[in-house]
Amino acid sequence: MLVQPMFGPSCKTLSRATLASFVVALLLQSLGGCGFHLRSWELGNEYESVGLDARGNQEIEAPLRAALENVGVPLLATGAELVLELLDSDEELRTASVSGSARTAEYELIQRVRFAVRTAQGAYLAKPATATATRRYFLDRGNLVGSNEEQSLLRRELRTELVRRIMRVLNTVSRQPKSAPEALTGELSGQ
Repeated sequence: MLVQPMFGPSCKTLSRATLASFVVALLLQSLGGCGFHLRSWELGNEYESVGLDARGNQEIEAPLRAALENVGVPLLATGAELVLELLDSDEELRTASVSGSARTAEYELIQRVRFAVRTAQGAYLAKPATATATRRYFLDRGNLVGSNEEQSLLRRELRTELVRRIMRVLNTVSRQPKSAPEALTGELSGQ
């Protein structure tokens, strides 16, 4: 009795494209079965409107405003149920390493945002906390324009990271029942 292999060059029943499609479908099915889902922010569960008190923190205000608008919760200038206060923000650029000739070889870029979340009545749901994001980059003295572009790109990435951290806090706060608010506090940092 001659047995034909199921896979291999002589197999005519399954092509490689069909097999690859089957494997991808199997992987996607297993991800869905284990509870995996894309991260989303559900701020509208308990609070129907959000206010943003930026206090002149324009660097972080625009991406944060865009993130809040993408969630679909109305942003109100006054009368919002939940108010995000941006208390302070700063940026620090410091030397991370030096070359053999005692010149800066690597910089560390640090951005911080101090914020709080409160109700319209003034009760803090998240006490003032600081979100910090840090990145390092090498200084290419032969290509200063490229190094400056890299620094600008890292600044945008840091702002995006800070917005994610703030949105996580808002998401956590919005899941708390209005009847029993417990104020969150702490430092939110990472590399």
